[in-house]
Amino acid sequence: MLHSYVFPIIEEFGLDGLILSNYNMACYIHSIYPELEIHNSCNTFSWNIAEIENWRVNAGLTAFNPPRQIVRCPEKLADFHSSGIKLKVLINEACYFGCSEMLNHCILRDASFKYTYNCLKNLPMNILR
Repeated sequence: MLHSYVFPIIEEFGLDGLILSNYNMACYIHSIYPELEIHNSCNTFSWNIAEIENWRVNAGLTAFNPPRQIVRCPEKLADFHSSGIKLKVLINEACYFGCSEMLNHCILRDASFKYTYNCLKNLPMNILR
C-alpha cells in the first residue's frame, strides 16, 4: 500500500511530514524518506518517555503528540516536556483518562458500523469540544 498509494503522494506533492499512528509504518517510511518530519498521532496512546525515545530513534520522530487526556495529567506533561522532544498537545476538555469511548474513537470504521458512539454524553456543549 505504501509503495502504491502513499509514496506517490509524498513525491507528487512534496510533503514535508506525516502524522502516523502505526509505529512500524513510521519506521519504514522513515527508512525510505529520512528527511520527512514524523509526528506520532495522539492515538498512539504513548504514556512514557521510553516509547517517545523509541519513536525518535527508530522512526525519526520530530514532534510528539501525547494522548488527548494529557492536559488532565500535568505531571506527565511535565515529564514529557523534560525529555526534550518537541510537544504538540491537543486540548480537548471533554477527553479524560480512561474514557469509556476511547476504543470506539480509534476503531477504523465506515458509516454503516452501528456501534460507534461519541463523547457528547447528552450535553449539547460537548458538540464543540
